[in-house]
Amino acid sequence: MPAFSQQLREERRLLELGVDKRTPADYLNQGKKMGGFILVPKLTLHTIYDSNVLATNNNEKSDVSMLLTPSLNVQKKYGNHVFVFGGETEIERYISQSGENSEAYKGYLRGILEGNSRWQFPFSAIYTQKPRSRSTPVTTLTPTERLNINTFHVDAGVTRRFNRLSLTLLGEYTDITYEDGVSLDSGAPVIFSDDDRTRTGAKLKLRYDFPRDSAGNQAEHILYANIGYGQSEYKRRQFFGQGFTGPDADNTDMGILVGFETDYKGLVFANIGAGFIRKIYDDPLLNNINTYDLTADIAYNLTPKLTLNAMAERSIDQ
Repeated sequence: MPAFSQQLREERRLLELGVDKRTPADYLNQGKKMGGFILVPKLTLHTIYDSNVLATNNNEKSDVSMLLTPSLNVQKKYGNHVFVFGGETEIERYISQSGENSEAYKGYLRGILEGNSRWQFPFSAIYTQKPRSRSTPVTTLTPTERLNINTFHVDAGVTRRFNRLSLTLLGEYTDITYEDGVSLDSGAPVIFSDDDRTRTGAKLKLRYDFPRDSAGNQAEHILYANIGYGQSEYKRRQFFGQGFTGPDADNTDMGILVGFETDYKGLVFANIGAGFIRKIYDDPLLNNINTYDLTADIAYNLTPKLTLNAMAERSIDQ
């Protein structure tokens, strides 16, 4: 199941409303209108220090990297229908460890088709290519270079509104593929593609809106619950070209996520939630997995130009 999302902020982005309501309009990226479209460019820059760039147990190497992220968001409305598409690139450059330089790419299309005030039809399609984190290997071999993970995700469904309560049913499909490499120490193959897989599933989203803001635009507080079910199937059944002899990792997952989100008068934003996921393997040789997640994301606008953020999260990944 996807991680905790910021529903109020994502809703405002999709409807072209200011995300941080207390920020003066002069400081907001209003975008540029062109041929009925609104183009919203953005550029961010981060500086990152890593004490163990290669994530090795010995001969650790530290370095500083610069992460540049240019992006373009394009918005279009046809009546009450809303469409958003765009993409972004992450360009990371290291001062000393140039072999760790990488690029990541993301492209997306999402929108809402409106039948009437009670019925909506949301959809989205997202493609990402990003380098695999050195800190989360699934092998004892360290590859000579950063290897990519390619993910394609689509979902579509229907939303039914009942005054403050809304129900959304989505069908989902995800395809994940991994690049293989060569060991930094021995030159032996480093195989990640045995983890290539697809996931097909469904999600039921429940949302309850508390009274809306003074302008009557959007809710300031919501309760939400997401119930998910999916089946993952692995594509490969071989290791290093040999016949597959290991356990079958195909599995079924089911879980629930509940939380509360508030965006009180543009002063305080908070998203607090808890979730549980159970993964059941087809092969009896593998033990089923229970995963518990807790998260808190809180931001307080001290002034229109200064925000204090606090984040905490606990999760367990296989």
